[in-house]
Amino acid sequence: MLGPSAVEQDVLVLGAGLGGLCAALALARRGFSVTIVDQQAPPWPRVGESFDWETPRLLEHFGLDLESLYARRWLTRKPGVVLWSNSTRADHTTTLSPSPLLMRALGRATVSYHGDRSRIDEFILARAQEAGCRFIEDRVRKVELRGDRVEGVETQTHGRLNARYHIDASGRARLVGRAAGARARPCGPKMINIRRRHRHDYDGRGTRLYLLHHEGRLVWAWNIHVDERTTDIGVVIPASYLRETSADHRPRARPEDVYAEILSKIEPLSGFLASHAPEGPLHVCSFRNDVVERIAGPNWLSVGEAAFVLDPISSGGVTAALRSGRFASILIGDALERGTPALTEREQRDYQQRLSQQVEFVNATVRDLFDYHLLWNEVGLAFYIRILVYPQFYMNWQNSVLPLRMRGGARLLRVLQRQLRFVTASTVRALDLIHR
Repeated sequence: MLGPSAVEQDVLVLGAGLGGLCAALALARRGFSVTIVDQQAPPWPRVGESFDWETPRLLEHFGLDLESLYARRWLTRKPGVVLWSNSTRADHTTTLSPSPLLMRALGRATVSYHGDRSRIDEFILARAQEAGCRFIEDRVRKVELRGDRVEGVETQTHGRLNARYHIDASGRARLVGRAAGARARPCGPKMINIRRRHRHDYDGRGTRLYLLHHEGRLVWAWNIHVDERTTDIGVVIPASYLRETSADHRPRARPEDVYAEILSKIEPLSGFLASHAPEGPLHVCSFRNDVVERIAGPNWLSVGEAAFVLDPISSGGVTAALRSGRFASILIGDALERGTPALTEREQRDYQQRLSQQVEFVNATVRDLFDYHLLWNEVGLAFYIRILVYPQFYMNWQNSVLPLRMRGGARLLRVLQRQLRFVTASTVRALDLIHR
């Protein structure tokens, strides 16, 4: 048991993830006392991020001026996505960019950004501290729950921390969720991400995605410029790939060998490693797309990867983290202003549904991309990708424009999700039957 309970602040944020940092910033600006606790303050080694077209609007909601970040050279402009595949009979390359007419109708800019997450996280933490947030560099040892409520958090050196409300932004550690016994619903196999930063001049065309049909499966790679002269290049493979042998029966023992092997098979990158020196070490991590079955309690909410893992090929992870941070700051801030000790059951349910529906839709659609990837040999890469991308784009936009507290909003999104999912899956399966 932890020591006696004593409220020390309004909100305690466990972890300095992106969603938690933005929620802390928003709550501090509303005048609440907020403490963030993490083992280490940003910056950390972070992958370069490709923002989807909702990310700029969400960052602006938190008062972050993207043009000022661009002026600092922490961002590059993203007019679209350039896709390459070795499985296409016709063109190997296609470009996806939003229609200016459509974007004007939806109230969105036609250009998004790539970002250096380590710099952005550090910048947001500094803004949160300027707004009054306290940061504690410490390790959380235990989260105590009484029933469904978080009663206290024990840290290694600062002892017990108490708050009226808690935000779990601890990433895949999922400190509160695990303490509450929440399980995750996986979507797809365990994957390995191998990446490295390199010197390379940006041509301004956008994110590069490479879809490689290799040894009977689809693997993919990306090229994202974090500034005008630096890029992150990574490959994503099934975890089982490292345990298998290569086509010439040699064991794949080292991630750096796999990294070089995959890049050598991608025509636009085949000579890249020989001509572009690395700027840092090789980073290797594993992940599995999933949704945690419970991400809300009476006095706590989970945000970002503490609540879900969105497939990175969708470029939607930053938007999903920001949206969860925004929703959490609204619900907790309003509860504190009302003086109520707990979120209502409806607020908890709406929060769970609004976030999980979007993530489950995207992850299921990406699974179709991999399960039926040979279809683009028949229908063309550009057509096939658009079948999968446009419903995601529309669902993402709807989740942004529908007010969180709109009565029936979560139900409306659920109906929309099911309809779009039915249309997408039916179209892909029909094409598969036609071209068998």
